Amino acid sequence: MKKLQQEATEVAQGRSTISEDDLKNMPYLKAVMKESFRLHIPVPLLVPRKSLQDVKLMGYDIPAGTQVLVNAWAIARDPAVWDEPLEFRPERFLNSSVNYHGSHFELIPYGAGQRICSGMQFSVAIIELALANIAYKFDFALPNGMKYEDLDMSDAYGVTVHRKFPLLVTLLCQTAYDRFSLVVDLVTLNDELLEGVIEEHVNKLKDGGAKDDEVKDFVDIFLDVQKENTTGFTLHRDSLKAVLLDVFAGTESTFASLEWAMSELVRNPRIMKKLQQEATEVAQGRSTISEDDLKNMPYLKAVMKESFRLHIPVPLLVPRKSLQDVKLMGYDIPAGTQVLVNAWAIARDPAVWDEPLEFRPERFLNSSVNYHGSHFELIPYGAGQRICSGMQFSVAIIELALANIAYKFDFALPYGMKYEDLDMSGAYGVTVHRKFPLLVTVSSRF
Repeated sequence: MKKLQQEATEVAQGRSTISEDDLKNMPYLKAVMKESFRLHIPVPLLVPRKSLQDVKLMGYDIPAGTQVLVNAWAIARDPAVWDEPLEFRPERFLNSSVNYHGSHFELIPYGAGQRICSGMQFSVAIIELALANIAYKFDFALPNGMKYEDLDMSDAYGVTVHRKFPLLVTLLCQTAYDRFSLVVDLVTLNDELLEGVIEEHVNKLKDGGAKDDEVKDFVDIFLDVQKENTTGFTLHRDSLKAVLLDVFAGTESTFASLEWAMSELVRNPRIMKKLQQEATEVAQGRSTISEDDLKNMPYLKAVMKESFRLHIPVPLLVPRKSLQDVKLMGYDIPAGTQVLVNAWAIARDPAVWDEPLEFRPERFLNSSVNYHGSHFELIPYGAGQRICSGMQFSVAIIELALANIAYKFDFALPYGMKYEDLDMSGAYGVTVHRKFPLLVTVSSRF
């Protein structure tokens, strides 16, 4: 820590924060990152591969078509590759060319080859910048006189590997006035939320479980499996929390889509009023709109399609590969070429869409075009075998939320701002969010 703090202090040169441009001058930070990725790979098993031909490897015959699971966690701790592999020693990378970009198979936290994680650079930039500034600005100590070597480093296993117990530290910050300290619980808030969700379902089971007319959700099913013990291994509550956390973490693009849809509705009062009218007719005086009501809301579905068209949350789809030589629009594309599909550009192509930059849900009211992958002019979730597996889950969440928001509330822009002046700029990353937060005044419709 001290060595990293010293490097950060030298790079910052008295400035209040370390910028992204400074990171290239922080070799020890990058060594710390590599060593952390080596010892604590967040996804131990990489995306499954398949052998394309018969292979003999280390005395084993592997036939073509065999599914291969790569244990990146075990490789990164292999004593045949790493000296003292269980020790955290960033110095091992200071004079080493080994990196995690997929070209050195002894360190592949993001995978390798054509299926390497597309969000790698985005993820690394976030972690490096956060870690550099945290180390620069703060000192840390363990609470209650606890010794550093007694810190429990156990893992909680799920789709990703988290700490089994929250990291509790005393955080010391040097200010211009005095020195203060506080205890920071980095994950207790998430843990308490997930514990509450699980406990609610456990209590429901104690009361006799779901009624005949109630649909079991994911947690109900998990608890049933845990109770019946039919899996052959123990399902711990921490495992369920880890899976739930990954489900919540995977909703980033869903949130972005909902925010863009709300932005367009606020910016287009005529469309908002039309959607509110439909919602009011469907609700029939009830306090909320249910999932069963959504099938009777064609204008809502048109609004969703138009929002997906104009604001695809992930502009570039998961990379594809051409399996054979192809001639396309005058271009020769050889077999094995990696193909990046720009779904954002397709959805705004004036050769396909009339007035493509206009938000007009009506274009979908008498159209068979959908976003399920069969109409390539609108593929926000991709298409084919690699279409997003969470599409139906995501759409259900957005439609239900948007329907109830439109049903219950009226919206206006603050400070007398005009609707047409609402800034619709995007902030680009793995997903595209609004560049500036959507600020509105809200009033109840009833």
